[in-house]
Amino acid sequence: MAGTGNSVQIGRPAGIILLVAVQLCAALSSLIGVREVAAAGPRPFVVVLFAAAAALLACGAYGLWMLRPYGRAIPLMLAWIGLAAFPGGTILSIPVLHYLFKPSTRVLFSGKPAEEPPAEPTLAVSGGGAFLTCASSQDACSHSMCITDSRA
Repeated sequence: MAGTGNSVQIGRPAGIILLVAVQLCAALSSLIGVREVAAAGPRPFVVVLFAAAAALLACGAYGLWMLRPYGRAIPLMLAWIGLAAFPGGTILSIPVLHYLFKPSTRVLFSGKPAEEPPAEPTLAVSGGGAFLTCASSQDACSHSMCITDSRA
């Protein structure tokens, strides 16, 4: 990771690159569909539908590549819709949903600095009690809860 000034350069995980490639292939397929439907006859609704799908897919691919929040939202929306297209859409959508909901992927699109992991609760046990705290330099979870052992 190299940074200059306030910007931080982060590498793209292979999963993001794969999703961008899939989005761009789907956008290209939609554009080919626009050409084919337009050549087949006057069906303006279908042409507009294919063109809108191509634009949405291309926008999602760009957002994924640039790690923008909408770059995660568009593929999520399309994957949720794809679940209904059983069996092919379901088989393709489940891994996309799984990948985009992983905490490590979510933080890429959150706008948080790459060096700082998301705040996750940790449980520390010592002596007669346990403490539930959040391990983060940014106090996303600013409280602690003490659970004591009443047998002591």
